[in-house]
Amino acid sequence: MVKPLISVTLAAAVAALMSPAGAQSPPPGKSGIARNESDPTRTQGGGGDLEGYNPNDSRPAPRLADGKPDFSGVWTLLGGNLSRDVMPAFTPGGAAIWNVPRNPDRDDPSGFFCIPDGMPRIISDPYPSQLVHKPGLLVFLYEYDHLYRIVPVNGGPIPPDPSPTWMGTSVAKWDGDTLVIDTVGFTDHPYHWFDGAGHRSSDALHIIERLTRKNFQTILYDVRFDDPKVWTKTWTQHKRYALRPNWKIMEYICEENNRTATRGLDAPQPRYDNYRNKKK
Repeated sequence: MVKPLISVTLAAAVAALMSPAGAQSPPPGKSGIARNESDPTRTQGGGGDLEGYNPNDSRPAPRLADGKPDFSGVWTLLGGNLSRDVMPAFTPGGAAIWNVPRNPDRDDPSGFFCIPDGMPRIISDPYPSQLVHKPGLLVFLYEYDHLYRIVPVNGGPIPPDPSPTWMGTSVAKWDGDTLVIDTVGFTDHPYHWFDGAGHRSSDALHIIERLTRKNFQTILYDVRFDDPKVWTKTWTQHKRYALRPNWKIMEYICEENNRTATRGLDAPQPRYDNYRNKKK
């Protein structure tokens, strides 16, 4: 009963958010055409270049009808991978959770078996995201694997016992012109990886994101991780999103021609074996 409700909610949210009132104009001289036409060097899955991006753009951030900054647009996250250099010490049992043993013949459940990334790994994926923003609601549409997050911006409390999911349950509130998103309730599925290296967090993970639209082209993005079962204290990553006004998120079908996914996790995986042999 839950899936139909989520589908209807997503459809209704996106339909409302994509109305002309929520549209954001690209910079002067630019048209809203697909990125593969406006930027032929950007292929699906690639990082692309940052031609035209100015982190010190003098144009102010656009505003919503309620006066708050508008995060709408297609964005790429700069500085991709989550750095572990600033990660604090483990709790007594934290290292065993973080460094869970993996079978190399079934490595990367997302890249090779089309299992969802989930949060926070989706942050590191080198694909753009579309943010659709209206007063009281922010929707993240991820190109990779067609994942999404619906975030109510109502200042409500964090749910005390949410159903475990791959993306978690999020609520948001404003701190001045900075949007603060709290996300909890993550699944403890063994293939729910924290990052692309296969590390794991626990079901107690709490993610706090802070988004500040510095100017027309930049969102400052700080993300803090709190998992009392894994780390002795919280730790934070500082990144930024770059606006790509000429891009549209594209279709991503992981299962298409993915033989590892159709064979099943326990079957021989020559596609993955060939990949590993090439890396040697």
